[in-house]
Amino acid sequence: MAPKSTFTSTWLTLRSGAPGLGGPFLHEAFAPLRYLDQLADDQPQIIVAIGDRQKTKFLESYLAVGPDHDASSDVRFAPMPLASACLIADCGLHTQPQPPRVKGGPQPGNSALHEIKNSTGDATRIAYGVYRQVLSPFAAVILVFVSDFGGLAGALDFLDSWARGSMLQPVPNRPTVILVDDKLHTLPAAKELRLRISTSLLRHLQMAEPTKPYARWDTDKIVRQCFQIQVLSGSLSPTCLRNALLNALQQATLERQRLRMDFSARHVKPLLRAALIHFAEQATAPFNIYQAARISNPIPTGLHDPLVRFLQCAAVAGIRDASFIAPVTASALLVDAYPPGLHDIRPPTAGIRILSLSGLRQDNIWDFLTAMRKIIHNISMPIWEYFDMIVAADFGL
Repeated sequence: MAPKSTFTSTWLTLRSGAPGLGGPFLHEAFAPLRYLDQLADDQPQIIVAIGDRQKTKFLESYLAVGPDHDASSDVRFAPMPLASACLIADCGLHTQPQPPRVKGGPQPGNSALHEIKNSTGDATRIAYGVYRQVLSPFAAVILVFVSDFGGLAGALDFLDSWARGSMLQPVPNRPTVILVDDKLHTLPAAKELRLRISTSLLRHLQMAEPTKPYARWDTDKIVRQCFQIQVLSGSLSPTCLRNALLNALQQATLERQRLRMDFSARHVKPLLRAALIHFAEQATAPFNIYQAARISNPIPTGLHDPLVRFLQCAAVAGIRDASFIAPVTASALLVDAYPPGLHDIRPPTAGIRILSLSGLRQDNIWDFLTAMRKIIHNISMPIWEYFDMIVAADFGL
């Protein structure tokens, strides 16, 4: 077996509010994500592990990720030695129903404190929101440990709440959710689990929105769009269990590549922070990962900087042909010389264009307009672009 990897210091903890300070808060430490800096342009594969003691034992026994701590009430990261560029997110944020209070005063420069605005849920619901809205957009596989949720019913309730939340805040990817059992909890097949979640979701929706005609095929579609469910038996041999997990990780990674969600490590780090900040600011609004991934490129107010960048890019590309560079530069200067909106100004000498339909019978007018519409449609312009006025006194226009 590969040498064990230990967890970094805590990345995320939950703090309750205090008088005069607001809250609740998510305390973020910057240091744990330094592993992503080492990966640079590699595409990291992230496994989100949600649970408590069974999770800690599983990670140490099967994935060679040895804890330097007991089961924790935070979110920590560690590289997984069994796969290259793979990161484990150890999630125990939900196991702390009464988070400690936030401390006032200045914050150190290696961390940030994010106030969760308009928060109405308890600590457990906030933790579930972090897993779903902050971590899952970047996760290839999500491990849910059944024993740590008190059995199958608790694990399915968790996934049911996940599906309900995804209806309001959908994510662009569909992560693979693997339910991990142990010898005390033998799980049914994935198809039956999906059926149970769909049935539970249908019951909640019918109670919340009794006027809407929800059917089970509606909720089954919602669950399928939300995540793909698999089962991993803890009774398997360590080798078979690891191979099954690595195979699921490989398939999920291919799906992320198909969706163009396989971000490089240098992109995952700022996007993960952007998702966290968005969750704190607008927990009820979906995080748009595509918009967050776009580089800010505001419209320039002058020509100097854009022309300099154009010439620099041309030089890097080895383009030194004056017949290409000069016309582009001249065109930019020419367009910039006109005042804004000039392309919408109509010269006063253009006259007034009138379409007169007076004297025609109604059927002839319709035939005429139909024929004109066909002609204009061929050049993709509406009728009113050609005339300033249409007169048809006998027709009531």
